[in-house]
Amino acid sequence: MDKKTIKLLILEDNPDDAELAIKELEHEGFSIEWSRVDTEEGFRKALAEKPDLILADYRLPSFDARVALQIQQQITSEIPLIIVSGTIGEEVAVECMKSGATDYVLKDRLFRLGPVVKRALEEAETCRERKRAEEALVQSEAKYRMLVEQLPVITYIAALDETSTTLYISPQIEKILDISTAEYKADPDFWVKHLHPEDRERVMGEVSRCHETGQPFVSEYRMVSKDGRLTWLSDNAVIVRDDKGNQLCLQGVMYDITERKQAEEEKRNLEAQLQRAQKTEAIGTLAGGIAHDFNNLLAVIIGYTELAMGGVPADSLTYSNLDEVLKAGLRAKDLVQQILTFTRGGEEERGPVQIDLIVKEALKLLRSSLPTTIEIRRDIASANMVFGDATQIHQVLMNLCANASHAMNDKGGVLEVRLRNADFGVRSVELGEDKEHSTFRNPKSEIEPEPGSYVDLSVRDTGCGIAPENLDKIFDPYFTTREIGRGTGLGLAVVHGIVRKFAGTITVESEVGKGTTIHVYLPAIKRQVAKEPKEIEPLPTGDERILFVDDEQAMADMGKQMLGVLGYDVVSRTSSVEALELFRVKHDRFDVVITDMTMPNMTGDKLAKEMIKIRPDIPIILCTGYSERISEEKAMAMGIRGFAMKPLVMLNLAKIIRKVL
Repeated sequence: MDKKTIKLLILEDNPDDAELAIKELEHEGFSIEWSRVDTEEGFRKALAEKPDLILADYRLPSFDARVALQIQQQITSEIPLIIVSGTIGEEVAVECMKSGATDYVLKDRLFRLGPVVKRALEEAETCRERKRAEEALVQSEAKYRMLVEQLPVITYIAALDETSTTLYISPQIEKILDISTAEYKADPDFWVKHLHPEDRERVMGEVSRCHETGQPFVSEYRMVSKDGRLTWLSDNAVIVRDDKGNQLCLQGVMYDITERKQAEEEKRNLEAQLQRAQKTEAIGTLAGGIAHDFNNLLAVIIGYTELAMGGVPADSLTYSNLDEVLKAGLRAKDLVQQILTFTRGGEEERGPVQIDLIVKEALKLLRSSLPTTIEIRRDIASANMVFGDATQIHQVLMNLCANASHAMNDKGGVLEVRLRNADFGVRSVELGEDKEHSTFRNPKSEIEPEPGSYVDLSVRDTGCGIAPENLDKIFDPYFTTREIGRGTGLGLAVVHGIVRKFAGTITVESEVGKGTTIHVYLPAIKRQVAKEPKEIEPLPTGDERILFVDDEQAMADMGKQMLGVLGYDVVSRTSSVEALELFRVKHDRFDVVITDMTMPNMTGDKLAKEMIKIRPDIPIILCTGYSERISEEKAMAMGIRGFAMKPLVMLNLAKIIRKVL
């Protein structure tokens, strides 16, 4: 056997009996290092030395083996204690073993001592190994639990039964889903009940396939917490099996991926906004090209109309008809400018605006573009003016009406535009002659209007209404509830920007299924006293020689005829290159050059630059309908004397010519 020396403590008052026990053990092959005590005090001190084994006589003069057992159990229960006695009975021996003794040996049967000691030592070592393993397991479990409970994930173990009973869930569930582990385990249906309704069927199908096939469960879904908060989870689980392949449980982790999903959604929105911005830019480029061509057409229409009006009596029916054509042409010119302002952010012209006239005109345009299932009503009870840009206010109304009509596309309905006076913070303000329509209102708004007088422009529809969760988003750029390709999400954002720019505010009233009313409040200004109509201003004329350059033949012909009516001697060219060659040869024969901006081979600004090199004092007037390359400031900086916007109006052009001369 192993010759390892054992430390033996003998509790014996008879030294001879102790010697006999030692000899018997040595005879059995044990290497012994021993000590003997016979008092309680000595026994306690000896236990502090941590012996490997205790041999105790049952009866001693001062105390007995039962007391020794109690002391041994209090200090350390790991050391085996064997009772060796000549007088102990079997019943007493059994009681001692129940109290903690490992075994007992009668002194007249010491031949049993060796095997008993060997078994006791082996059992003690086995017990120590088991205890060390248990302690290691506890430490390992503690480390694992600490690791699991510090990770920012939910770990779980679920039974593979019909209810998927939760066997373990980590405390992170309280932070991520706002529910305690006890609550979660107490409600077997919590997970299923709190799956987002739109995800529930898909996820439960994935769980069933995991159980049926044994394949890992991998899914992303939304959970609805008790307070209604949505949390995105990434759930990854595997089926745990025993050595024989039998399914034991489902073990997995759930990651909170809400921030990732929000970032992905934001990325998608930004990409969509970028696409819309690129589309808007493309529309702006297209609008610029259309504006140039359309302005040329309008220039011919307006120019020849003015020429025709000059040849008939002012009180004739023909003159009246031509005047209507001229008004329509000038309105078309304003519409072109509106398109450019919207797509390219053109300069605005602020001033007093008679808003009731804009409403009437806009509704005329709308009637032809809306389906007959939509009834248009108007209620104009204010003639007060606002300070702003007429084109942009027109745009506000058109955008609001477009949104209202969209809400009624399916079933039709009523679109009502009302114009009222409104006072904020005061009851006694009287606006113009419309006292009976003045009201006192204090609507909720993101910015409370300053006290004072306002014009209330409202657009009401009887359409589908706006969902409550969308009310705070409707003025966000690119937000739209329309299907892809049916809206840019810019209409109300543009309205909001224009109204805020003019120191106004917007309120929205909406009920799903009943309709929406949007109020636009713009500060009112005092009505200007109507001035006496001026007499028709005479056209400035002259007799100078003009070189007129435009690549459109119709424009060149019209310009030559118009300037001829004004008394000028005109030479026209449709090629900028030919015009430059003519000027190079006969530069002293021209008093003024009028040139278009957008022309092939050589643009108007480059033509002007070359002409100025030839003759620095030559007055040049640059005409453009739209150009990103040139502005009035840039033209003047180049030495160009005059700048005219197409389509050309005879009076304006006549004034510019006299100005540069």
